Amino acid sequence: MKKSVRLLTAWAAILMVLTLMLSGCASSGTPSSSSGSAAPDNSSTGTSSGSAATSGASTDSGDSDQYAQEVTIEILKRSDSPTEYVEHLRDDLIKEKFNMVWDESYVAASDYATKVSTLYAAGKEPDLFWAVRPSWGSDEWTEAGYFRGFTYDELISLIPAYETLWDIQNDTAWEDYIFPYLSYSDGKIYTLPTSRDTAGNMAYMYRQDVFDKCGIESFPTNPEEFLDVCRTIKSTLGITPLVDRNDNSQLFIISKWGLMWGLPDMLPDMPAFKNPLTGEMYYYVYASDTYREVVKFAYDVCTEGLMYSEFATASSDQVKAYKAQGNLALMYDYPTKIAEHNALMVEAVPDVDWQWTDVVPSVVEGKFNIKKDNYHAADMRAFAASATDEQVQRMCDFWNWSLTEEGMTFCMYGVEGVTYEVVDGKKLIKEEFATPIKPTGTDLKTYQINNEGLWRGMEYIETYLPVLAEWNEKILNKPGCVYVLPAVMKFTPEETAEFTETKTYLTDAVNKWLLQFMMGQKDPYNDADWNAYISELEQLGLHDVEALHKEVYERTESNP
Repeated sequence: MKKSVRLLTAWAAILMVLTLMLSGCASSGTPSSSSGSAAPDNSSTGTSSGSAATSGASTDSGDSDQYAQEVTIEILKRSDSPTEYVEHLRDDLIKEKFNMVWDESYVAASDYATKVSTLYAAGKEPDLFWAVRPSWGSDEWTEAGYFRGFTYDELISLIPAYETLWDIQNDTAWEDYIFPYLSYSDGKIYTLPTSRDTAGNMAYMYRQDVFDKCGIESFPTNPEEFLDVCRTIKSTLGITPLVDRNDNSQLFIISKWGLMWGLPDMLPDMPAFKNPLTGEMYYYVYASDTYREVVKFAYDVCTEGLMYSEFATASSDQVKAYKAQGNLALMYDYPTKIAEHNALMVEAVPDVDWQWTDVVPSVVEGKFNIKKDNYHAADMRAFAASATDEQVQRMCDFWNWSLTEEGMTFCMYGVEGVTYEVVDGKKLIKEEFATPIKPTGTDLKTYQINNEGLWRGMEYIETYLPVLAEWNEKILNKPGCVYVLPAVMKFTPEETAEFTETKTYLTDAVNKWLLQFMMGQKDPYNDADWNAYISELEQLGLHDVEALHKEVYERTESNP
């Protein structure tokens, strides 16, 4: 983002704060800049003394009057094209069980940051943000006082199931890692995580039909082989081997390729970490020689026409249409989506045959880096500081219920007799509905069955389990497998206040230059261009941020 745009955003934030002050709703305190940093002390934080948690309370409205008053919650969700509903099973359920109404609005990921700032500047913020990420600006929003914070005890009182949500991976993950990682130095958490219940589930995928036609006998094992395979496919069949798009940051595109060099999949959120392949420590990875190698790879991919040329501006629908024409031959994705990818292309390519492989390309022979899922998913939720205690309580009651057997069944299967049936004691989605492993049929989302709880939930459907077990055996347990786990880094209020703007300007510059490199406007092989990039980072405070990250990393005894 250009500096002028950042200044406009800053003025928008100032206007928002003035509006809140004039309305008597303003919150004051210490700002925050990143996971584990300081955050403002919002006056509406936690539950009030008159709003006790209802974790043990009945959720049948007929059994108590705890939900006597209807509560409406305005929710901002991330979506390019909202689903048109055929049935309103979820709306009916939350009204019946919790006397709650969701007023939902939608915005594309690429516009999310701008939308949030605009809404706050206008004093029209929603009560709940369904998806926030640091790479979209959630740290800055926390700093501005947008979000409501919770202490450990407050959050567990509201959502008791949080303490055991991650037990399938690590029975101490919540207390020992997730809360410390996401909380700020004031001891509160402002972005509420949702769970991943597997250690990982993504792999390199390729089209066997394309490999057969091109005479490619094996999946590439390093970056140069990967490029050569893409070149062969392009020259032989005339299709674009790689198709992706900018999802609010080019860094998300190249992080998938950066895995080959030991970089994390969530690269935009992790400027400081230790490379699991080489042991090298980065205190600002975007200025490293390793990052330059990944940018060179991205430059080759894009300038040689091996990548969808409209990646920077295309919508998800445009990308989908481009794939449907037969483009895309290699990707890093979920093996459970193979049938979905085949169905998308089958009209244009009747013999399309997607496969996944346990081969993971790497710059280090005998050692490879994978996307090891963090315990929590990337998208987190956040209540606005202006949300009422009753709105927070009602939503948390729903989330706690969503983690019961009844709640998980509804979130993943829907209503018995309507969307699923029980056969020989097993729940089966009815034949007329589509699932990722059977992509033909009516989308369950049109019946509002789309995991709205705190559990990632895909693995709850029994048919996914064999694929995930195979992934675990063939990749995670394979000799030489390594991965990056985000480090816990605690910034003091003073560090946060001093470096928030600097780190924002650095991120904007990194994204600006990366786009220029990928578009061929600048050349990462050219020392003059690369040095100009580094020089701009230095002028913006690169060395100060590197020193800060080093001090905080060592001070908080972060995991390597």
